[in-house]
Amino acid sequence: MLYPPTRVCDRPFCTNPRLLRDKDEHKVVTVFTLDRGVLQGFRVKLYCNACRTYYRHDYAVHQGVRTYYAGYPEYVEVALHTYIEVRLLRLFTALTLLSWTSATNAAHVYHEALSLLSGPDRHKACYKLRPEHIWDGFTALALLRDADERSYAMELPHTGEQRSRFTVAMEARNAHMRCAGQPEFNHWCERCHRRYNEPDGSVAYVDALVCDGIGMGRPCCSVPHCTMPLASTQDRFCPGHSDQALLCVVDCCSAPAQEGHKTCSDPAHRALEDRFDLQNKAQFHLRDRLQRNHPGQASDSLRPDAPSDDIIEVNVSDLPPSSSVSNLLLPVQSQVPLASVGDNRVPLASVDENHVPPHDHSDAATSASTLPCPEKPDVGHKVRAAFGRTHTHNEQLFVRPCGMIPARETCHTSESIRIVLEFFRKYFPDPRYMPRFLVYDNGCRLYQHLEKAGDPLKDEVAFPVDVFHWKCKHKKSDDACSIHCNPYSFPELLAEDGDGWFFNTSIAEQTNVWFGGFHAIVREMTATRFDFFLDEMIKQRNALTRASLEAAGVPLGNRNIRLSTRT
Repeated sequence: MLYPPTRVCDRPFCTNPRLLRDKDEHKVVTVFTLDRGVLQGFRVKLYCNACRTYYRHDYAVHQGVRTYYAGYPEYVEVALHTYIEVRLLRLFTALTLLSWTSATNAAHVYHEALSLLSGPDRHKACYKLRPEHIWDGFTALALLRDADERSYAMELPHTGEQRSRFTVAMEARNAHMRCAGQPEFNHWCERCHRRYNEPDGSVAYVDALVCDGIGMGRPCCSVPHCTMPLASTQDRFCPGHSDQALLCVVDCCSAPAQEGHKTCSDPAHRALEDRFDLQNKAQFHLRDRLQRNHPGQASDSLRPDAPSDDIIEVNVSDLPPSSSVSNLLLPVQSQVPLASVGDNRVPLASVDENHVPPHDHSDAATSASTLPCPEKPDVGHKVRAAFGRTHTHNEQLFVRPCGMIPARETCHTSESIRIVLEFFRKYFPDPRYMPRFLVYDNGCRLYQHLEKAGDPLKDEVAFPVDVFHWKCKHKKSDDACSIHCNPYSFPELLAEDGDGWFFNTSIAEQTNVWFGGFHAIVREMTATRFDFFLDEMIKQRNALTRASLEAAGVPLGNRNIRLSTRT
């Protein structure tokens, strides 16, 4: 029997001293438990005649709003007449955090190993734990945890569809994360902060932050730099750009698409579509697409699938003589591993730069691809036609050398210097809170951008490149690489004996190994759930990192101001 935790009305606006009354007959419910399998039970609903509030096991309802009780209930309602034990939800959360188990695979695991069903009961629909049950339970538990930590009452709409019940609450938590960062944002420990003796004998404290991106994303609007969420993950454009869906899919072409086609009447553009149809049907292309986009683990182990979005890039020589080249060429965006973004790009050949018409370089002036390190080759220009959906470019992580992740942001179109700098200033608007070192694999271009703009930030924060990238991917004759961003130029980064490094500046690359495991889980998520899920995974990992540091005897705490300034 699932009873409410109170027998009298406890609403602050109600003064009714009488006992609550049964509202309806007891309803039969299905309860998924951790160690007792699938059970049938009864849900009891009590009612207050004075304020017209009725009480269920995990929340009270008044005027169409659910208000959850403080703390954690024993069971959480995830659908009408369906409950999941909180202990089981914690197990699912741990499986996702530590082994990248999707909700679909978690449902399979439960049905095969923990449901304790036998005979005909194994095939009854009411006894099947569905992925949406796990997602709603995961979300409810995360929100309850957030409400408990921040001391507020969790409220959800009682009416409407179950799939949108948590949307407003998730958006509020996402906004808080974007504004304040992770709870460990002000983390301090002896592995990411250092007490350093200056040459003159004075004592200083320095700290480091490592920034790196990983190519994983979600469906987004195909208009570059648009951050508006899609109405559906199957859409190519957000509601504000929905008229673009009627146009030719070739970049920089504004002609309307012909009926039954995704391109306009231009023979060159139609040739792109024909080429796409031919390659999309070819067996070798399907096999290659699966290999390039295989995310490491399937979101559904029993029915693994492959992404189906495609961007075609072709050489001018592949087009008919009558093609309008001026309408086909545009600068290629920052290149990332094809399999990591989630869309299927089919690179065919580069276009000769001599044929490229003039175009706006205002944003490209600070792009990581437009300001390549002198030792990196240019990628050239290609013709692109997006026949499928677009995914966000990458996730940018800020990681402390101890492994703590204070913040995360999404790069929608490219990982440019301007965007990385914008993210950094968003989370560190006050120089007193800025880290002494920001380790970034393209720190030399970031420093040059600040120097060219006369930005005083270059005198407040040092931008060394991590040791691996500096040795293997940066030109030593370039001043920015060899002097201003050379990690050997900063004695504070060296170990006490001068052999090795005090800070683990490769921590972001190591963290990306874990973070990239969620690619198969998040690639079809909405923007709201995508941010909520990844923020929650980072929050849970930070808790494990803190526990690991405490177990190792590392002194740690929280800091309120910057520990030092650059000399």
